[in-house]
Amino acid sequence: MRIACIASIALAVLLLAPAPVQAKASASEAIASANKAGQVVFLVLTDGSAKNVDAARTAANEAQKQVKASTVVELDRSQAANAAIVKRYKLQAAPVPLVLVIAQNGVAVGASRADKGATERLVKMVPTPKKADMMLAFEQRKTAIVVFYRPKMVERSALFENLTEAMRTLKDKAQLVLVDFDDKAERKFIDEWEVPMKSVRPTIMIMNPKGQPLGRLVGTQTALKIVETASKKAPCCDDPSCAGCSDK
Repeated sequence: MRIACIASIALAVLLLAPAPVQAKASASEAIASANKAGQVVFLVLTDGSAKNVDAARTAANEAQKQVKASTVVELDRSQAANAAIVKRYKLQAAPVPLVLVIAQNGVAVGASRADKGATERLVKMVPTPKKADMMLAFEQRKTAIVVFYRPKMVERSALFENLTEAMRTLKDKAQLVLVDFDDKAERKFIDEWEVPMKSVRPTIMIMNPKGQPLGRLVGTQTALKIVETASKKAPCCDDPSCAGCSDK
């Protein structure tokens, strides 16, 4: 009887004891977790001296409501635990508070101060998945080879074979991004390049790591042509009279 009484008391103590406090996830962990789940992150950047932080939080939260599969994370750059993120996104000297938009693949695509129109700007910055892949290539200092196509296009098979050969030659200097014309999630990205939606031939856009266009190719292209275009130097301006100035 005495043993049963002691056991009952012990159980009662366990039930009444406060639950163990779980450590709050760091900003780095929160971003990684969100990206793993395919979410866009609105990152609110602060530090010990930041003022008007509530306005930045409000802008981020309002943007999050308008973007499916997104979340808000707050980062204090003065904390040592956040040093790696601050370095990756070059936030050491950024004005605070600031809201950074991080795509679902982890690449930073833009930022906004918490002033008038901030929410609208943040929403517009969110890229499509394929545009995010292109921007990640730029972050990694790679040339982006963006191919707009449809699976049933006559030239698709031959082009893809040549693209595979070209990528073997370019190795880690380039990133291939394939965009299906019929992918509704990419309509905004396709429109940005003014590629005709009714096109019956594939279109290849090639840009250097700075995002400067190197060439626009239509239809089946040889591996050599793709490599040559991807290896070109971009002109320093649009004026034909300054052609070649990038060599200076």
